Amino acid sequence: MSTREQRQPVDSLPGGILSAEWIKQVKVLIKTSYLQDLGGMQPVDVPVEDRPKYNELLKELHLYCNDVDQKLQKIYAVAKSEDVMCKLIVINCIVQAQWSMLSTGSNPRYIITFETLKNVSGDIQGILNLVLDVFYAFSKEQEQQDLDQQIQEFRRRLDEIRYPQGPYTTSSPTRRLE
Repeated sequence: MSTREQRQPVDSLPGGILSAEWIKQVKVLIKTSYLQDLGGMQPVDVPVEDRPKYNELLKELHLYCNDVDQKLQKIYAVAKSEDVMCKLIVINCIVQAQWSMLSTGSNPRYIITFETLKNVSGDIQGILNLVLDVFYAFSKEQEQQDLDQQIQEFRRRLDEIRYPQGPYTTSSPTRRLE
């Protein structure tokens, strides 16, 4: 059964926010179907001279994926795309699997080529940069709304100082009605 068949439609989720249960289900599905195949994959050759760079990139990506994993619901709130979420979850699971295979110690096993690892790193950074751009735009919009509220409050207080009887009274001959 495919991941798409197992997914609950986003529209049916409460508040339009991706549920933690859906994320858990997708992770289980990926781990039980896709990642089981990784164990049987032929190891790839990573040249000895590339291994330090490979391991460093994998370490960075592993830390990045751990952080992303904790923020999947927040990322979905911005991205609003099941496909993006599935891609992030798949990337996370593959990176975790490769990390585990290299952390075994005496017999490290490479299942992802260095080129693929670079591409995965670019993919996840691209997705997260888009999410950060949306967060930034939202914060700027929020700042503008806050500024507008502050200006309205300032004008209200200024009116109270200028016209202590209220904005719609006619007792002051110089006061115009707004």
